[in-house]
Parts: sequence; structure tokens; C-alpha cells
Amino acid sequence: MVDKLKNQYQKPSKKLETYRKNPIREYFYHKTKDITIKLLELQNSESVLDVGCGNAFLINKIKLNYPKIEIVGIDIIKDQMLSTVKKGKDFSLVLGDAMKLPFADNSFDRVTCTAVLQYLPNPLSAIKETYRITKEGGIVVFDVPGGFHLQNYLEHFLTVIFKIVPFQKNYLTSKIKQWITKSGFKISQTHSTRFLGSIFCPFLPTLYLPGLGSFYWCSEQFTKRLIKIDSFIGHVFGQNDFTKLFGGSLLFQCKKPQHQKVK
Repeated sequence: MVDKLKNQYQKPSKKLETYRKNPIREYFYHKTKDITIKLLELQNSESVLDVGCGNAFLINKIKLNYPKIEIVGIDIIKDQMLSTVKKGKDFSLVLGDAMKLPFADNSFDRVTCTAVLQYLPNPLSAIKETYRITKEGGIVVFDVPGGFHLQNYLEHFLTVIFKIVPFQKNYLTSKIKQWITKSGFKISQTHSTRFLGSIFCPFLPTLYLPGLGSFYWCSEQFTKRLIKIDSFIGHVFGQNDFTKLFGGSLLFQCKKPQHQKVK
């Protein structure tokens, strides 16, 4: 049985607190979510599903800008969903598995699946399920780690040395695209984030904890300058093939084709 949860406010999760304490990570986190919303092409009248909604950060951000949208969040971890839900927002939360979504075919106009596929044992199954519950002509945004992110290679190398099973898998971009098209979607746009961060973060003073990730420490002034430079580079160079290669996160805007009616 699907467990529907009431919106209720509790203390922020430790994961969200980590982003708040790390300005670099927080900057890129917000940047990724802003791009996700832009790629959804919302008109304030659609139904939206956020697969792997976690602390409901993206849901709250969408509702803030598009209050009339009907939105549902689904996650497999109940405590995580309840941890940071803001009070008074009009949306539903559902307990469920991304690889077996508890919704009927063609249920949603828009679907987001951000930072989820890399944690699943069978990403293709989740993409196929997303295709099934998306309406014809609907838009889906997938957000995955960039396949050429230098920090990913660094952390993978260290996990091999320490014999630690990685918490997430970094799939090649070509593999993700293959899964998406195999499921029936057509990729309309690809977008990247963390261009400057992808290059410089591995060379910042870093404390690496196997199984937990990298944590940076640097002066507040340096952090602000790094963020400003990243913003400037993004504004000047935009989205070209070179910046996409170094994207810490790659976002795919996918559309479910409309079947032509037989006359």
C-alpha cells in the first residue's frame, strides 16, 4: 500500500546542513535545481512528479515559483522526506521505489529525476518507469553526475585504494543517453553545471573520507571569488561541448513523443 504523508515541518536534515556550511557545494546545488526548473518549461498548470524527492528542496522551490502546479514527491526513505518539509506547502509525498512507481500510465505532465540514477541497482528500469507514467508530449529532466568530472575520477581512485564500495556509480554519458533513448524518450537538450568547480575542486585543500566524500576548507574570500568566476565563465561561454565535458552534473531534458492518431 502506498503510504501518503502529511506535510509537516521538522528540523533540517544533516545533509542539507552540510550544503549550508559549504558555500561551494550550496552554490552548485542551487544552480543545478534552477536549471532543472528552467528545463521543465512550466506554465503553472501542469502536474509534476519529483522522483527521489529527498528533503523536498526542489518541490518547495517549484511551488514557490509556480503555486498552482499540482506536485507529488516520491522517495524510498520516509525519514528523509519528513526531515525538511516546509510547513504550509500544497503537495503530496509518497513512499515508493523509483524502479516500480506506484502510479498509472500517463499520469504526469512533467517529471524530475535528479541525482537518483547513480544510486540505483537498475537505472534503466527507473527510466522506463518514468517513461510509462509521463503523459505523451510531457517533459522529463534527468540529472546525473558528469562522466568526465575530475573529482569523480579522484574519488573513485581513492575508493579503490581503500577498498571501499562507492556509494554511487558514475556512468558514462553515452550509457545514460543509450538508456534514455532505449526507453522511448527523445533528448531535447543537455545542460551542465559545476564547470569551474569540476576543474578546481580536486586541487583545493581537501579532507577525503572514504565512503563519505570530499570536504573542502578554504577562506570565505576565496570561496566568494571562485563562485563569481564560475558565474562569469557560465555567462560568457554558455553551454558548448567543451563545458559539457567538464560538467559536475549533466542534465537531460527529455520529451515523450506524441503518437499520431489514426484517421
